[in-house]
Amino acid sequence: MIRVLICDDQDVVREGLRTILSTVVGIEVVALAEDGARAVEMFERHKPDMVLMDLNMPGVNGIQATRQGTRWMGEGRGRKPQIRRYDVRAQGQGVR
Repeated sequence: MIRVLICDDQDVVREGLRTILSTVVGIEVVALAEDGARAVEMFERHKPDMVLMDLNMPGVNGIQATRQGTRWMGEGRGRKPQIRRYDVRAQGQGVR
């Protein structure tokens, strides 16, 4: 089972990704985070195998959250998850 953490400040994106992934055999969404600070908490609590991380979130952004969340894993407290960062812009620029 692949354990996934979804991090995005937009409810519709978080819930949409969760809905899609819930249909895939072998994937379990273990947590959702609405901002970078919460994402760091969820890294430590759930120790996901994969993280889907929005780059543009208020406060602690996706890059900062990735660094903070994976730092403790590099200190021998777990293996680092696969991280997929994305940027969805409202002005029609798409996913990067």
